[in-house]
Amino acid sequence: MSNLRLFWPSESDTDVSGAASDDEPAAILPFQLRATGSRDGVARRAHTSSAVRRARVLFENRCCPWCDRLNVEPIQLDDAVISLGNHEPVPGTATIVGFRCRDCASEWPAYGETSNTGAC
Repeated sequence: MSNLRLFWPSESDTDVSGAASDDEPAAILPFQLRATGSRDGVARRAHTSSAVRRARVLFENRCCPWCDRLNVEPIQLDDAVISLGNHEPVPGTATIVGFRCRDCASEWPAYGETSNTGAC
């Protein structure tokens, strides 16, 4: 059975002679730091930025711009990710296209020029 040793060299260390036994040559497996352009990194950043963008849009549109009340609901497309376990839509994955006030029944687009300038 072989043992895997992890080694983090300092700037002065360049010799890894004690990394393996005498009968086996030292096999150095380099671990690359996570590249910023890797596919996983790009997908993770895109997901994170879309989640942050979604949260920001929900926060900025929490009040109705006409009646300044907090009784606002998002209008979403029917494109949510479906869970493999229970075949239900995953909350927070549908595209928000607008908002509707439950009190005054006004509607406005999610990414339009109308911004919340009210007291809320």
